[in-house]
Amino acid sequence: MDLLVADHNFDIIPLKKKEKKEKMGGEKRSESACTVGREFPWEAHPKPNPTTSFMIILTAIAMLLPAYSWPLPPSLVPQGSLSHFCVVTSWDNYNLSLQNYGTLFGITPPLPGIAGGPDSNGTYVIDGIPSKLLGTTKISFISLNNLTKMEFLAGDPQYPSWWRDVYLSKGYEIHHQGYVLPEGEPVWPVVQVFKESGLGEPVQWGRWGEINKPGSGCYVYMDSQKTLGVTIEILGGSGGECDGLPAQPSG
Repeated sequence: MDLLVADHNFDIIPLKKKEKKEKMGGEKRSESACTVGREFPWEAHPKPNPTTSFMIILTAIAMLLPAYSWPLPPSLVPQGSLSHFCVVTSWDNYNLSLQNYGTLFGITPPLPGIAGGPDSNGTYVIDGIPSKLLGTTKISFISLNNLTKMEFLAGDPQYPSWWRDVYLSKGYEIHHQGYVLPEGEPVWPVVQVFKESGLGEPVQWGRWGEINKPGSGCYVYMDSQKTLGVTIEILGGSGGECDGLPAQPSG
């Protein structure tokens, strides 16, 4: 009886029987040989590549599935809210640093002011304990464009502060990035979400101006040096954004 066999690369043709004589009790023995247009042993057929086959299947599945976008986590700071970045330098070399950047930008260096200290309602966390901020800092700004400024700080070496201690730890370098929250968004809840995300904890905060009067505001430094490589400063304005800020310790 003729049999049929199918092959992907060749036509379907009947199997033919070959007979050969063997010395097995004087009987004839027959065996089937497959001829597919020509003599071609099965061992010569190309073997499928499992990796290639798997990739073909994955590609087919991907083509059939609808496009999918993974949901992104909410931003901790609003897009476009970067107002400045800051360089911290030493108290004694502050004017020299300003002169160097004046040379870089081709401008007259700005005149420095003084910020911080006991009158700033400031708090500095020392060894996990919130303490009254006694340290001051030299401060000035250079406008880089319509949206972003460069800030220059130098902490008074006599009193502890995040300005002084970061400089003593890391030297002359980028101190922080400053982000201004939208009007009406409270600062302290954003600080708590930042902390709960594991990016860093509040290490220093304070105010400037008369509370909730035009031109006033507040800042919070988040110690994110190990997670982001730099401190993050969260800033609020005069519209009540700073109302939840913890009060300055008495001592």
